Amino acid sequence: MRRQDSGVNIGPISPVPRLVRDVGFEWMRASAIVMVLVIHSVTRFTDNPWAVWVSVVCRPCIAMFLFQSGYYFAQAGMGGLQRRLERLITPYLVVSIPIVAYQALRGSGIITLARDLAIGNTSGIYYFVFLIAILYGIAAMARVCEWGAMSLVIASMVSLMVALAHSVATRLVVPGMPEWFSMYEYRTPLLWACPFLWGLTFAKTGLLPHLRQFRWHCMAIAILMFAAMSAWHWQGMGWHNPYNDPVFILYSLAVTIAYASVQCPPAKLATSLSLNSYAIYLFHIAGVWAVQALLLRLGPPLPAIMATVACFAASAAFPFLLIMCLKHWRPALLPFVGAAKA
Repeated sequence: MRRQDSGVNIGPISPVPRLVRDVGFEWMRASAIVMVLVIHSVTRFTDNPWAVWVSVVCRPCIAMFLFQSGYYFAQAGMGGLQRRLERLITPYLVVSIPIVAYQALRGSGIITLARDLAIGNTSGIYYFVFLIAILYGIAAMARVCEWGAMSLVIASMVSLMVALAHSVATRLVVPGMPEWFSMYEYRTPLLWACPFLWGLTFAKTGLLPHLRQFRWHCMAIAILMFAAMSAWHWQGMGWHNPYNDPVFILYSLAVTIAYASVQCPPAKLATSLSLNSYAIYLFHIAGVWAVQALLLRLGPPLPAIMATVACFAASAAFPFLLIMCLKHWRPALLPFVGAAKA
C-alpha cells in the first residue's frame, strides 16, 4: 500500500556540499603542520635567541590554519557545520580524556579538569580546538556566509584593525603575562577572527584566482614583513606572546596570503600531511613528552641541537606510527583520531 502525501511541503533537503580541495592549500596546510612541530621542538631545551627567532618565524602557521578553516567553512556553508564540529571535537575528546584521567589521578580538582576540557586546555597546545569552535559558532550565528562581497571585504579589514588595536590595548592595560590573560589571549576572537574572516572572504568573493595573478607581489610583501618582524625581534621589541604582537599580526597575514597566492603542483607528501594534519597536531605532543621524559632519565643532558632534533623526530614519528597502525588494523577508527580515511 503506497503512503499518501501529507500535503505538507517541507522543501528540498540540501545535501552537505562537497568541498573542492585546492592543491595550493594542501601545500599551505602541510607547511603549517611542519611549522607546528618546529615550534614545539625548537625551544624545549634551549632559550638561545636563534631558537626563539626560528620559533617566531614559524608562528604564522596558526593564521594559515584559520585562513583555510574560513575558506572551507564558506564553501561548505551551514550545511556542513555539524559535520565539521563533529570532526573537530571528537578527536579532541579522544586524546583529551586520557590526559584528564591522568590529571585526576594526580589530584586535580573536578572543576579545573572540566574547565580545561571545555576550553581546550588539557594540553596547552589544544587552545586551537576551542578557538576554531568559537569562530565557527560566531560565523554561523552572524550568518556571514550570506553577506555580500562588499560587506565581507569591509568586515575583513575591520577585523585586522580590531586585532591590531587589541594588541596595542592589551599591552598597555595588562602588564606582564599573568596566567589568566595567557588563557584569554590564545582564545579571543578579537585577535583571531582576522585570518578566519579573510579566508572566508576569499572563498565567497572568488578573489583567489585573481590573487594568484599577483603572487610575486604577495611574496615580495611577505619578505618585507619577514624582514620587519625579524628586525623588531632582534631589537628586543617583540612581545611575550608573538601572536598578540602588532608587527607579527601583519607578518603572519602577509605570509598566509603569499602562501594562498602560490599554486603548487600536486605532491603525495603534501596531500598526506594536509589530510592528516589534525591528527598530527593532536598527537605529536606525546612524542615531545616522551623525549623530554627519556632525556630527564638518561642523566647528563644532550647538547641542545641534538635534543631538539630528537624532539622533532619523535613529534613527527608518533602520529605517523599511530596513523599507519590504524590504517593497517583498524581503518574505521581513523576519523576518531583526526586522520583521513584510508
